Amino acid sequence: MRLRTFALAAAMTAAVLATSATPANAGGGGCLRHTNDWFQFDACQGDNGLNVYGDVYIKRFTGSNCKVTLRITDNPDPIVLNCRLGHLGPVVSPRMVKGKRYVTSVTVQSSAGRLYGLAPYSNI
Repeated sequence: MRLRTFALAAAMTAAVLATSATPANAGGGGCLRHTNDWFQFDACQGDNGLNVYGDVYIKRFTGSNCKVTLRITDNPDPIVLNCRLGHLGPVVSPRMVKGKRYVTSVTVQSSAGRLYGLAPYSNI
């Protein structure tokens, strides 16, 4: 019986650790919707107390040559992706520093136009 209880506790701990750093589901941050005539997206951010995870959920885009740029505070390398509906990302920050504000920015741009938006910030 003790072996079964230990195995169950170990499995539950592993499940919590495996999901604790997933973007938009981690502690802190959240999502904000941004929209104009050409684009609609949710800019999202979450953190696990060590790193910040920024991602975006594309709801609508128009035009050709559409690109999404995800950037996070202190990360010198944004990611640039082709537009598609659904989830894109994440971009990950360097290790968080106490007292610093972290923000994920999203830019969607195509031949139709451009939309820039920020996710809710995280700090520790």
